Amino acid sequence: MENLLNYVHLRKDLSFNERVLNSVDLLIFSELAYVDFSLEVENGPVLLPEACKHFLASHSPEYIKGYFCFSNNIPILVGELCDCPRYANVWIRKVEQRNDDEKQIQFGATLFQIGEDDMIIGYRGTDASMTGWKENMQMTYRDGLPCQKMAVSFLDMTIEKIPTQSYLFGFVQKKKIPNLYLTGHSKGGHLAMVAFLKTKYASQVTKCQVFDAPGFRPSFLTSVETKDLFSRIENIKPQDSIIGCLMEHHEKEIVIKAQEEGLLQHDAFYWSIQVDGFERAEGLSAKSHDTIALVDRLLLSKSDEQKKESIDLIFSILDHLDITSVSGLNELHFRQIFQGVIELKNMTQEERKFMFDIIRFLVAQTASWMRTQK
Repeated sequence: MENLLNYVHLRKDLSFNERVLNSVDLLIFSELAYVDFSLEVENGPVLLPEACKHFLASHSPEYIKGYFCFSNNIPILVGELCDCPRYANVWIRKVEQRNDDEKQIQFGATLFQIGEDDMIIGYRGTDASMTGWKENMQMTYRDGLPCQKMAVSFLDMTIEKIPTQSYLFGFVQKKKIPNLYLTGHSKGGHLAMVAFLKTKYASQVTKCQVFDAPGFRPSFLTSVETKDLFSRIENIKPQDSIIGCLMEHHEKEIVIKAQEEGLLQHDAFYWSIQVDGFERAEGLSAKSHDTIALVDRLLLSKSDEQKKESIDLIFSILDHLDITSVSGLNELHFRQIFQGVIELKNMTQEERKFMFDIIRFLVAQTASWMRTQK
């Protein structure tokens, strides 16, 4: 089975003129959205290979390992793109990053451009911080989160800043908008869908293709004015998908094959890739359906108020246990979890059982995943 890194080698010498932009390329841009290229574009647009070289040279191996603890293949991808003719003429035109622990915001978006014809907005997924995880869980009981509003704003401003050109001897003024693609992995995919569904410029978007992205609350779905837009979104997810099946979905679903199992399949570097696309699967696995049923029982079936209370309690316990990143979950032991739960004296016995169950679920889901990142 070929994977994302193999694809970079297989397509190394084929330009976008010879092999047009495809779904696997969009996945690569989704993964690159996890990289903070803010410093590289500080003085203006920069070619992707130069940005990759500068990023790796500007950070120590220890920093990079910690920063990408959720996927150690991303810096390998960055290294491969330092010298890959297919991506040699890709420009990074804009980067927006916002990380605010106090306001519980974790947002990132990167604008890429290929020649004059193609622009890609890659929205960043969740990093290893507890802020990012809590923001994710807030999506289950709140609409209009800051990251969602910022996603729409980034798209709107991108289109509005495209200069107007003159036609017919200056009598006609209009924008020449390139093919515009919206993409993202995980929460980044969710933000790409939100931007597409809420922008006033949806007609200018060529394609919205996302990867294992969680869905929406019912209240958000009813607020979308043009329901036909859902048919223009594709959500590609692995057969054991968990994250990409959370909440409600109205977009097109494409299920693909992947290595490993469970939450490990959320890492797109385990996905099965063919020449210009993904290896299709017949449908979601029984494991995916069973896990989603468990998450629904533990959390999603509750009222918004109950979800908020439960999520606040979860993060109170994690804070009490001094867990500041997802990697810390892998270091927890049964006794620590139990002690953390019982020390919150104001909890009822039912609440304690729920907290114990859901934190144990989080630990179990991240344990094997984190072992692969070492």
